[in-house]
This record gives sequence, structure tokens and C-alpha cells, in this order.
Amino acid sequence: MCYGSSNKQLESLLVVVVVVVVVVVVVVVVVVVVVVVVVEVVVVVVVVLGTFSTRTVSQYAVGTIVDLGESGVISAHYNRDDIETIIDASGKCVIPGLVDAHTHSVWAGDRVHEFAMKLAGASYMDIHSMGGGIHFTVNHTRAANEDTLLSLLMNRMRQISQSGTTLVECKSGYGLDLENEVKMLRVIDQARKVVPMEISSTYCGAHAVPKGTTAAEATKDVLERQIPQITSLMKTGELQVENIDVFCEVGVFDVPQSRAILQAGKDAGMQINFHGEELNRLHSAEVGPCVCVCVCVAFNLCIMGLTYIATGSREYCKNTNLLCLPSCILCTHL
Repeated sequence: MCYGSSNKQLESLLVVVVVVVVVVVVVVVVVVVVVVVVVEVVVVVVVVLGTFSTRTVSQYAVGTIVDLGESGVISAHYNRDDIETIIDASGKCVIPGLVDAHTHSVWAGDRVHEFAMKLAGASYMDIHSMGGGIHFTVNHTRAANEDTLLSLLMNRMRQISQSGTTLVECKSGYGLDLENEVKMLRVIDQARKVVPMEISSTYCGAHAVPKGTTAAEATKDVLERQIPQITSLMKTGELQVENIDVFCEVGVFDVPQSRAILQAGKDAGMQINFHGEELNRLHSAEVGPCVCVCVCVAFNLCIMGLTYIATGSREYCKNTNLLCLPSCILCTHL
């Protein structure tokens, strides 16, 4: 009986040992699997983050797409020795450079706080009439010197270039007087000398009616002071300005005022790039016959509004390029 009892105890001990060993093995396997998965995830994260952080403008090439096809077909048509540079595009996408045709990228004074106002129901013009919006940015931009504005612009240009943009339009418009509009245009000129993108400079002195003045007074200042002086600086090579812009809107500049400003810019050798039909239907496309070639910027248009500009005003818009920018409104409600 003693032997039998000992055997049973031994068997029980062996069972316990086997169970423990099995549990340990299972735990080890689970740990190994978890470690492998974590390592793979970390590697993937590092690779992805590295891809985003190492994107540089050096990946952008200037040239013309002359042929398309699989590697074997292309190799059969072209001698590798005749090709100056070969870029490995494995896992990449080759597309034409993007064009950002409407940017306000020179400014100081963040307006993030106005987002809460918009969410509370305030309209664009509500905020504008309370001294916010453009006027808030004007105050901060006027207070900033050229070095500060250039630093801010260069940071934005880096972000723009990393998104694949190779041509960007940059506006002034947060000065609203001769001194500060010229300051902003000089900053744009400085940036175009160093950024690896083409920049099209736009004078937008009629972006808003300065505080303490009327639209008529602001129009007169733009026509009789700002445009003539900027034109003079263009002729001497001190400024390079390609376009002129005006905010044609209720409470800002009406159609006749906008037409006069754009015509003066055209006479000075500038192309037309103006804000139209953003908040209200003003028939701003009728500015077309005066300026011949223009770019209407339409933010808040319904399908009928677009139909009006594209077809109903065909007489006025036959030489007009329509650029619609709804994404900012839809995505940020700003």
C-alpha cells in the first residue's frame, strides 16, 4: 500500500510538472508572437513616419512626360546610356506638379479663436463687422516687419511644396495701405528667390475697406495712390507683380468699384485674379468685358450659381477661367 501510494503521488507530481511545462511553453509562444507583432508594427510605423518626414522638394523634377509604358517597353525604345538621370519610381506615383492658384500665405496673426465664433453661428461678415476676420490679420500683419513675415511665409511654402505644389499664387491684401501692401509684395519677391517653386505674385490692396474709411475712399486710394506707386516699382524692377485682385462683395467693393480697380491693374500690365460671388450673387462676372481675361473665385455658390456663371453669363465669361474653392468652407467652416 505504501508503494501504491507513492506511485500515485509520483504520477500526480508528473502531471503537475507536465501542465506547468505546457503552460510555460504556451506563455513563451504567446510572448514571442506579441514581440514579433510589436516589432513589425514599430518597423511599419518608423517606415511610414520616415516616408513623411523625409519627403523633400528634391523628389520633384521639372520636365515633360514624353512616353508611358512598362519598364520592358521603355527599355526597348530608349538607350540607357543616352539618359542623363534615371529616377527609381518604384512604389511611387508620377504626376504633374500641382498648381495652387489662390493663397493668402503672407500674414501674421492666427485667427483660430474665430473658429468657435463660427461654430456658434457667426457668419463671415458678422465676424468681419466686429473687427475680426481680415481686419484682425491686418492689424498683426502691419505690426510685423519683413523678416518676420518672410519667416512665416517660408514655413508655409515648405508645407506647400511638400504637398506636391510646384506653382503657387501668393497675395498681399493684409496691409490695405501703400506702405504695408508694398511690404508684403517685397516679402513675396524675397521668397521667390529661394523657394524651389514658381510663385505668381498678386497685389490685393482692395481686399477689404480699411477701418475709418469708406469703400469709395478706399477705391480712390487704390486707384490714385497704390496702383501708380506699385506700377512705378514694377517698372524700376524693385517689385515683380503678375496679378491684381479685389474682393467684390456686399459691404466691401461693389461691381463698379471692382471693375475700375481691375481695369487699372490691367492697364498697368497685371493679370486679373479676383474674388467674386463668394457670399452673394452680385453678377460679378459682368466685370469680364472690361478686363477681358479674369479668374473668378467662387466659394459659396449653389449649382444654380455655377450654372449662371458658366452659361447664363457666357457673353461675359467666354474669356474667363472659373476657379471654385469650396474645400475650406466645407472642411473647416471658416
